Amino acid sequence: MLGIDPKLYRHFAIGTIAIAIIVAVFSSGGAQESMASNEKHAELKKAEEAKFGKTKLVDNRNDSSKQRSANAAFAADAGPPANFGGNSAGGGEAPPTPPPPAKMEVIIEHSQALLAKLSPESRAAAIKKLKESAAKQAAKGNVIPSPEQIEALAAASAARSGPPTTE
Repeated sequence: MLGIDPKLYRHFAIGTIAIAIIVAVFSSGGAQESMASNEKHAELKKAEEAKFGKTKLVDNRNDSSKQRSANAAFAADAGPPANFGGNSAGGGEAPPTPPPPAKMEVIIEHSQALLAKLSPESRAAAIKKLKESAAKQAAKGNVIPSPEQIEALAAASAARSGPPTTE
């Protein structure tokens, strides 16, 4: 009368229970391990914070770099000098003189992995060469590229990026 044999219901129930047991056996350990590692990480972070205090952002630049960035910010905000009084004959106060240009500092970083592969003599020679190169660059001063150089760089960049796509 039902159209479906009752044995099929029994087989389906047994199969469902078996799958549920297998899933429970294989999934029970992973969740507990991840919860334990999260708790351990939180405890370590609290202990570290209690021992060393909260983490702070620190400015480790040397004083000349800080001064240079302060001068650059001042120069950008200053705008053109203003004349606050006096007549056209120059009877007012003299406009403030701009600060002297900051000494250019050239930083050339070297690859620690590359230096580790070198012998002590070649390492010393490579570091000496890098320092000489930095000194030469600092002696040249700030370099402002010409419009032709900028156009050449833009053309080289366009050539590297390939033809434009139309999508």
